Amino acid sequence: MERQLTEIFEELLDAGRVGVNDTFFELTGFPLLATQLASRIYETFQVELTLRDVFESPTVEGLAQLIVQAQGELAGAEDLQALLAEIE
Repeated sequence: MERQLTEIFEELLDAGRVGVNDTFFELTGFPLLATQLASRIYETFQVELTLRDVFESPTVEGLAQLIVQAQGELAGAEDLQALLAEIE
């Protein structure tokens, strides 16, 4: 996941090598690119992050943690829906 995020950072920012602790905005990222970043994250991981998420966790590592958390929440919601369907 971090490798994929690193590649997304590098493509959007037209940057060389990006590390997991490099900050999106310190690497010349700006709000419009942050919107594109959130969109690419959705396309890649099927997780919707807000611009606020990107501003509050602007590193590869921070965004990866948010994605894992969101994926866990999605999986939990799907399990709950399946359980409710069985009860009905």
